[in-house]
Amino acid sequence: MSATLKTTVVPQLRDYQARFIKEELLPLELDHARILEVGAARGEICQELANRVPSIREIIGINVEDRPLSEGDRWRLVRMDACELNFPAASFDVVYSLASFEHINDLPRALSEMHRVLRPGGLLVSVWSPIWSGFNGHHYGTTVSHQSHTDIELPWAHLILSPQRLPDYLVAGENFSQEEAHQAAERIHQSAWLNRLTFTQYERILFESAFTPTRVDSVEVDFAQLLGRIQPKVEGGLVQPRELLSFFARTPAAEVLVYKLKTTLRR
Repeated sequence: MSATLKTTVVPQLRDYQARFIKEELLPLELDHARILEVGAARGEICQELANRVPSIREIIGINVEDRPLSEGDRWRLVRMDACELNFPAASFDVVYSLASFEHINDLPRALSEMHRVLRPGGLLVSVWSPIWSGFNGHHYGTTVSHQSHTDIELPWAHLILSPQRLPDYLVAGENFSQEEAHQAAERIHQSAWLNRLTFTQYERILFESAFTPTRVDSVEVDFAQLLGRIQPKVEGGLVQPRELLSFFARTPAAEVLVYKLKTTLRR
């Protein structure tokens, strides 16, 4: 199907998208609202939200990448960069974003644009993970190139190990092929697909934006369980103690523990 061909066929809503709608969007005042979704994927949330709240005036979802365009009753997808929103000032009541902020390379500029297109008093609601400083901030589970590897077992592997060491570990410690290991390391450390912002950097960007933060919630991990996954790698000689100790020494505790952010910002 051509990327420019419009269709009304939208994939089934995923569990994390359904939770976002239930927990973050439906509690908002959406009657007669004009809404913008940043990072709309294939339009799953746009369509579901329009169906659940018939009084919504319009939902526009944007994607920067080349995806098939879709549209339905009171919702549509367009191709647009979040850093250059082609909308008039104060033209939306709500902006929301799920699992996209970690992929925006110039987040301060994108926030400035979202602030511009929101009406005074409008809200920006966002949830994103895993952030770069989280245990799985490498995002490898969604960029696999081989069906035998749906994740990297070692927590914080992309931060404990240098970019040069990571491929060797993946081959010896997780049975990656040489080709897949080098492709994984390159994608993790060099691709423009991730902005590689840490929790501390996100927090600073949010509070330095033109928005008034009304909620910045961090979701933490089960640290003891993650340490249990690291121990066999150290005992097996796959990770050197000095590599592990160096990581914990240079990384603030908040960045080690946090993997998800939930924020509400007011215009």
